[in-house]
Amino acid sequence: MKYFYLVIITLIISSCDKGPEPPTLADQQISNNSNSTTENSKAESKSERIKFSSGAYSATVTSELNGFDSEKTYVIEVAKGQQMTIEQMDRSDNRYVSVYLTAPDGSNADDMDLSCHSTAKVSSTKPGDYIIQVVQCAKADPWKGSFNLKVTVK
Repeated sequence: MKYFYLVIITLIISSCDKGPEPPTLADQQISNNSNSTTENSKAESKSERIKFSSGAYSATVTSELNGFDSEKTYVIEVAKGQQMTIEQMDRSDNRYVSVYLTAPDGSNADDMDLSCHSTAKVSSTKPGDYIIQVVQCAKADPWKGSFNLKVTVK
């Protein structure tokens, strides 16, 4: 069922006009509470694009989840043959997330099982936009609050 939602999200994102992209800072936190224009906020309410500065290979993104029905979606463009790792940095206070990764062609890009999988890895990427969906782990207790993900592409 989650794969179905990921395909739908992929279709929605590819058909939406994203408007101007937010400024990003590699190796620094990208906060979901940044000061942006109203138009920019509306365009990014469903997903946030992650970009690295020239020469950088990682960034930490921060956002919030508010229970099992809450999710956060990121989009990142990568080149062919790169290695990508997404990992939850803060697992304190039993705030476990599950990370789902969809390849540019809509296929499942990570080898996930039914446990809490707060890390996703791709050893050789396909060129294009990957979708990173973050939800609360269904096997843990529901929680409200922030989480941090480190995204690395080499």
